[in-house]
Formats: sequence, C-alpha cells, structure tokens
Amino acid sequence: MKNLTSSIPVFMERVTKRCRAPAPKDKTLATNYEQLIDYVAKSSLTELGISWYPAVCQYLSDTSVETDSFILQLDAKVCEYTDSDFRVSKKGLKIHCGEAQTSLSSIAKKVEVKGLQSPIIDGKPVYTYLTFLRWGYKEKYFATSIGLVNIPHDESQRSVLGGKQTSELRMHIKDPLLWDIHSYASGLAPQIQDSVLSEAMSDEDSSPQDRLSQNPQMGP
Repeated sequence: MKNLTSSIPVFMERVTKRCRAPAPKDKTLATNYEQLIDYVAKSSLTELGISWYPAVCQYLSDTSVETDSFILQLDAKVCEYTDSDFRVSKKGLKIHCGEAQTSLSSIAKKVEVKGLQSPIIDGKPVYTYLTFLRWGYKEKYFATSIGLVNIPHDESQRSVLGGKQTSELRMHIKDPLLWDIHSYASGLAPQIQDSVLSEAMSDEDSSPQDRLSQNPQMGP
C-alpha cells in the first residue's frame, strides 16, 4: 500500500500527459491502472524477499502470482469519485468484483451468482485483494483516494448487494480491518475537496471507531 500510495501522483500526471480526456466507456485509465498494480505488486514482493512466479489457475485476476506458501489474486478497479462504489458507510465498504475474484456468492437480477475462485489451491491459501482508484477529471486526471481490500472467503464478513450483471458480485465488506484507504483530498481544488469531504461526512458514513464498534468480535 505504501508503494502504491507514493506512485499515484506520478501515475496520474503521466496519464494526463499521454492519454486523451476521458470519454464514456473509455477504459484507458482502467487498463493503465491494471499495469501499475501489476508492477507495484510484483516489485513489492521482490522488496520483501518473497520469490514469486506467475500463477497457473483455472480463474485468474488482473494480477495472479504464486509463491511457495500462497497464491495472490489481485484485482484492479477504477471509478469516478462521484460514483457510489468503494465508499465506506455504516454497512461497511461497498465493493464489486467479478465472479473469478471470489469464492463467495451474490445476487444479480434475482439470480444467484456463485464465485468461481477457490479458497485453497494445491494446499496453498488463495488471497484475493481488490485495489481501487477513485478519480476525476478537471483539465487533468486526479485521484481522490485509493484503497486495498482483502476480500474474505468467509460469508459472515460481508453482506450481499444486488448486482447489475450475472457475472458481477456486489457486497459490503463489514470488517474495517480488511481494508486500507488513503485519501488525496487535501491536494485537490477547493470545490472538489469540499465534495469529497462532504461525501465522507454523509449520514450513511461513520468513523473508523464506529465501524469497529459494530464488530465487537474483532480485536484492536
């Protein structure tokens, strides 16, 4: 997360310089963010002295690597800062992911959607992490926040939301210990900063302490 946080400002500057202004359904930023996440994940493992190699699995995320002791599935998402996804409320952190990224189940269009990912492969635990970038554009691309979420294999750690597509799972992750979010609001233009702060202080949102109090079974 530290390596990702420090790389975002330069990344957004390069996207602004080398890519056109965003258009509807334009996947340019998403594709470039996937490339960044792939690089940060692999370089971070190397820095930690953890040897890795490409994972071989039936279902793969944007970045999938394997070590001697675990398999890491890492999904990268982007959304505009005005969107409702990847926000924290009293229910938890609202996320969405594809069926290949989780072993959990969900509902979409009144149809049950079952995750395809396995919690254990060849005796190795499978960790699925989702990283998100909330962004905007006003003469240049800017980031309002980034986050890293550990998607649990435990059904009790989330609540289900209705999905828009039968290949999509939407949910609230309830345990605040499963996510880490960094905000860039202080570096934004005043009107954008006000919008981000207003969003964070809405009636649906709660403080980290409030969220911890809703999970008394979780330790400090």
